[in-house]
Amino acid sequence: MAEIINEGVCRFVIQIFDIMTKKETSLPSLAACLAMDAVGMASYFLPLVGETFDALWAVVAAVVFYRWFRSPIGAMTAAAEELLPKTDIVPTFTIAYFIFRPKAAKK
Repeated sequence: MAEIINEGVCRFVIQIFDIMTKKETSLPSLAACLAMDAVGMASYFLPLVGETFDALWAVVAAVVFYRWFRSPIGAMTAAAEELLPKTDIVPTFTIAYFIFRPKAAKK
């Protein structure tokens, strides 16, 4: 069981690295946004290490948000949402998807 979890975590880290180094600016899928929000909310299920995870995840979330949506204000919002207590429940990536989707459809 632990090997399966470790393999899944490794794949996720590789995908995040690919996202962070990607130069294209295509809108992510709704499933990808939901996955990012789910990982951000996971700290509620990690007692004792949840706040440390949030601090690390805030950096990743901000970089990924900027790469996906090219919005510095949105990236700062994603980081703040992860750092502030009791705000992990806000689905920042999913909200951004529905805000930026009409703009991407016009291009």
